[in-house]
Amino acid sequence: WCFYRALSLLIGVGFEAPSIVNTTCNERTPWCTVEHWITLSCLYIGSIFYALLISSISYVVVNMNKGSSNLSMQLWTLNEYLKSKKVPHEMRDRVRNFYRIQFAEGKMYDEDDVLRLL
Repeated sequence: WCFYRALSLLIGVGFEAPSIVNTTCNERTPWCTVEHWITLSCLYIGSIFYALLISSISYVVVNMNKGSSNLSMQLWTLNEYLKSKKVPHEMRDRVRNFYRIQFAEGKMYDEDDVLRLL
């Protein structure tokens, strides 16, 4: 029962939480033992599915606007490059304006690559 109690603490069923399983098991019968282990197994399986659901939702949210994030990353890289080469401010503004006009929709993609895929 020590191993069972340790696993139940890990899942959050702990000593302080109300019992999830049948509370009419006052003595350790084989059926009560099986019931406790099945319940604990189901809790762990449910936790795994919950973690998969959260990771899938976060993946969708992160990749929802990939074009804009690519453009932001490209602009950040461009700004860092222009700073490191000590390009004058006028020229930096002109280059940034070119990028803003070229990619006005907020999407950063290579048109040749897209056409090649078609």
